[in-house]
Amino acid sequence: MSRILGIDYGEKRVGVAVSDEAAEFAFPLEVLVNDKNIFEKLKKICQEKEIKEIVLGLPLDFQGRPTHATEGAERPFQKKRFDSQRVRKQKTLPKIDASAAALILKTYLQRKKDIQ
Repeated sequence: MSRILGIDYGEKRVGVAVSDEAAEFAFPLEVLVNDKNIFEKLKKICQEKEIKEIVLGLPLDFQGRPTHATEGAERPFQKKRFDSQRVRKQKTLPKIDASAAALILKTYLQRKKDIQ
């Protein structure tokens, strides 16, 4: 099997999560500053973790409309209207964006499993 990378893309920060090798579980990895080097940072993570697939949360507002960050997000994506808010309720503030990425990845893994 191969690992999958989950990304919670934001204008200021990018949360990153990774699956286990069997692609059954999602784990928060880290929060990156979204600067001019963001793609190099993500590329390095992909190489180090041997990532074979990427799931990117599509940034939408509370009404499901695109935000400024939506322009930076490309396919594949998992809608993420409330993931950061759901994580805040779980009191995981230090790595909130990484936890949101894990939630995006978890949702994707479950949906993928349901299709098979």
